[in-house]
Amino acid sequence: MCWMERSGVSAMFAQHASGTVTVMLNGQNEEPFSPNSVLGSVEIPNLQAGRVTKVNVYVITDENKGQCNKQSIKDLCSSLNERQIRCFCCEVTKSQLKKCIAENPPCGACWAGLRDSKSNDTIRQDTT
Repeated sequence: MCWMERSGVSAMFAQHASGTVTVMLNGQNEEPFSPNSVLGSVEIPNLQAGRVTKVNVYVITDENKGQCNKQSIKDLCSSLNERQIRCFCCEVTKSQLKKCIAENPPCGACWAGLRDSKSNDTIRQDTT
């Protein structure tokens, strides 16, 4: 499938999303979010405010590096907030991710624990 076909599918997928949307970003990149990626150039712009109320951004890293404080994440959350879509960023280590996958069903309690954890292992930023 070529990029144009994928972007069309991605746009349609984003247009029909509702409630809370979850994305995972590579925290090994200097800036985890790129406005030029399919997510940044196609999916985020096609999220429908009113249908989508919140975007959970999970930045996956080897070790916590403060990636939720990177300018690209701030820009992403700012653009969502301008459209009345809340943005939440959580940095998650690969070991935490593997533990959730091994011990819990998808979208289970482990993810809520990551999101709600007060430990130093998780960096939280709710930009509402």
